Parts: sequence; C-alpha cells; structure tokens
Amino acid sequence: MCIGGGRPIGRPNVEPDATPEQIALFKRVDRGRGDSLLWIAWLTPPPGAWF
Repeated sequence: MCIGGGRPIGRPNVEPDATPEQIALFKRVDRGRGDSLLWIAWLTPPPGAWF
C-alpha cells in the first residue's frame, strides 16, 4: 500500500472480484487520501513452491 499525499488521485484502474472477507483486509486503504495498492496479475500460475 502506498500512502497518499492527502488528496484523491482519481478512480481505481481495476475493480477486483473479491469476497467481502478479502476486501476487509484492505479497509485501511483510504482512496480519499490518495492511497493506492500495487496490483499484481499473473499470466501463468505462480510456482508450486509458493504454496
């Protein structure tokens, strides 16, 4: 998470398909303050060793 400089920076580039429980993990992100999240998308499955 990147803490913003105190003002909104626009609208999100993506709308994640997530459950309410998953979304709750990021409740500290304050878009009105300009906070943003790094979004990582895999084109292939991550290595099995990560699980």
